[in-house]
Amino acid sequence: MQQAALPASGASWAEWRPRDFAPVRQALLVVAILLAVTAVLLLIRALRPILVLLLVASTLAYILEPLVRRAERRGMRRAWIALIIGATVLAFELLLIGWLVPQLAREGIGLARALPHAVTQLLERWELGGLVDRMTAGNGGVSGWIGDQGERALAIARGAAGKTAAAAALVALFPLLVGLVVVHMRGARRVFNYVPRDKRPEVKRILDSMDQAVGSFFRGRVIICAIVAVLLAVGWGICGVPQALALGLLGGVLNLVPFASSLAWVLAIVLSFSAEGSTSATSLAVWASVIFFVVQLLENNVLTPWIQSNAVNLSALTIVLATLIGGSLLGALGLFYAIPVTACLKKLLEEVFLPKLRAWAEAR
Repeated sequence: MQQAALPASGASWAEWRPRDFAPVRQALLVVAILLAVTAVLLLIRALRPILVLLLVASTLAYILEPLVRRAERRGMRRAWIALIIGATVLAFELLLIGWLVPQLAREGIGLARALPHAVTQLLERWELGGLVDRMTAGNGGVSGWIGDQGERALAIARGAAGKTAAAAALVALFPLLVGLVVVHMRGARRVFNYVPRDKRPEVKRILDSMDQAVGSFFRGRVIICAIVAVLLAVGWGICGVPQALALGLLGGVLNLVPFASSLAWVLAIVLSFSAEGSTSATSLAVWASVIFFVVQLLENNVLTPWIQSNAVNLSALTIVLATLIGGSLLGALGLFYAIPVTACLKKLLEEVFLPKLRAWAEAR
């Protein structure tokens, strides 16, 4: 085995780098990197509620950034704009807590109480109760299965009630956090100071294209979901669908995720069939379906082309796959952010990697 060369006379020990120790240093470096990554992941997991709140606040500030810049061009200071936005968010939270949340709570409790009976009545009306009873015989039939699900839902609700104080503290901090993010949003452009000068135009062009796609998606999606929620709530309320307000707002919120608003339609159908009288229940379910599909046609053919103008430019298959992968990795946050993240990755692929790959292929 070759021995490590000793330092010559007069040489400093700090200048001596024996070759035999290089694999050991590399191994220690790999271990240090793995430990650092593990520590960061554990820290993220411990701080997840705060990080999620920061992410939501940053998204809201990002959505409002064009309005902030327009107000700045008219002479308003960003600090005053941030104060107005924070006060508006606080007022909206107080409105939700004082009026809308109790109303939605009553609607939600009524929906939770009516849904098991509606499912049982629907199964009996379509003579499917016997089949489900045989499939769930080990759980006491369909009524026993529904009872078990109700107990599980109550257990989840009791567990969530214990976290109300922490959630209230986060909600109280949310307006302040939004205002601070608005104030410091302009500082995000300082990242260009750390980009090589000759690469800045190209990097700025790519980031501007990402900003246009993601900003159009977020702002357009929020506006579209608000319109859809109002249309569904009003339409189902006129038709007489039970719990129309809760179902309409649920459909609007679920519309943030592609194809997820169909759940609100299914619940509207189930509750419609729970109405007294076979003929009226069937006609009510038909009208609820007609309103849902009319709203969907309006969204797909009028609202989305007019407001979003296909900003992300992704195919339906890509949207479905991105949504499934995002939901599997990050849950509800992944469902919401999957499409803009995929749009950014597509921009990077088109602007950075594919041209280099094409040039390499042509050179070969």
